[in-house]
Amino acid sequence: MVVESVYLENGIKQIICNKLGIPELKIYQEAALFHICMERKDVIISAPTGSGKSVCFQAISPIRESACTQNQLNSFVLVVSPLRILMKKQADALNKLDS
Repeated sequence: MVVESVYLENGIKQIICNKLGIPELKIYQEAALFHICMERKDVIISAPTGSGKSVCFQAISPIRESACTQNQLNSFVLVVSPLRILMKKQADALNKLDS
């Protein structure tokens, strides 16, 4: 995984963490959010289930409500999720525990 050394301002990080109820951002989350918000770039994140990808698209709204409104951020978020596969894996794991 290649992650650039870019950082969000502490105030923005605090807003995100407070709104989403997380203690801190992972390095790749912060880098992705920096590019989305501060540089207005498109970002593709490919990571395994449970790694925290959803924080990257859930955090855009709190960011917009605060610092990014200054930059007139107009964008949309496209999330491609293998939900059916994830649901099957979770159901299989629960069935295995029940056996």
